[in-house]
Amino acid sequence: MTKIAVKFGLIFFAALLVYFLLMRSLDLSDNFDFRVFNGLFQSVIIYLALRTYSRKFPQDWNYLTGVITGVLTSLIGVLPFAIFQILHLNMNVGFMNHLKENVPYIGQYLNPFYASLIVLVEGMAVGMVLSYICMRIVDAMMKKSTIQKEG
Repeated sequence: MTKIAVKFGLIFFAALLVYFLLMRSLDLSDNFDFRVFNGLFQSVIIYLALRTYSRKFPQDWNYLTGVITGVLTSLIGVLPFAIFQILHLNMNVGFMNHLKENVPYIGQYLNPFYASLIVLVEGMAVGMVLSYICMRIVDAMMKKSTIQKEG
């Protein structure tokens, strides 16, 4: 389980990093609506991690191992990205100031640590929900596959 979560978590981190750097280079990083694509990346990566785990270890596959694999994959992807954001926001004061001015309600209280903590918490919350959803999808696909093999 851990090897699969590390592999797909690092792929997720790379996807987040490349996407963020691409948005920065295109001057689109100040449009917060593009965060929706982070969830799309995360859902695909979690699904692939769970599908891989269920195929390699069908005897160990159950609700708990599925959700844990998805959450661990999210953690391994989101944590280094949050650390990257701490460094990035400390070096890029202009972007940090832009966040302070444009994030409603809490913007005035933001600093690089809190902004990165928000990234981490948001990523993990989405990861937990997606882990459950993807686990149910992969589980249903496994059961369908089993029924087809038996029939």
